[in-house]
Amino acid sequence: MSANTKQRTEQLQSTARKIVVDFKPDLSQSVAILPLAKILMEKEGCKIDAAKRHIAKAIRRERYVWAKENGLIPDAPTPQTEVNHGGTRDGAGRPRNSKGARMFYAIEYAYGSTVINNGGRADKVYKLERKAARDAFVSDGSQYVGAGERKAIKPSDSQRQTAEEYTAE
Repeated sequence: MSANTKQRTEQLQSTARKIVVDFKPDLSQSVAILPLAKILMEKEGCKIDAAKRHIAKAIRRERYVWAKENGLIPDAPTPQTEVNHGGTRDGAGRPRNSKGARMFYAIEYAYGSTVINNGGRADKVYKLERKAARDAFVSDGSQYVGAGERKAIKPSDSQRQTAEEYTAE
């Protein structure tokens, strides 16, 4: 028995391909792998798992050639395929504002950050287009823990998602 090397794998794969081509299975139907795997086991002296794996791969490759010859697989990618791979789709990704820029958020606590309100109605979340504007807005708030306290928050923050949004002046 040989070790699992690239050469051994290529040898098993080429023998499996020959067995599948000689057997000429109906590729439009499912193909019984076990009888072909037993033939590969006898020819190459490999174990049943390896034989089944290589026979299945050879069948997949032959099925691809068969499907291409019968026109079931297009030769060139369709424009829709190109759009789906690397292109943009409506509704995909993070929502953008009218200028296509990120938004920055700040929260103004009605009762202070120590009161558990979870961004309830009394807390106000402000949406700003620039980070510098958000930072300035936060620094203008109360310096002390309590009413009027402001803090920068992330767009994914649960407080932002549950509170009403306001536009800062």
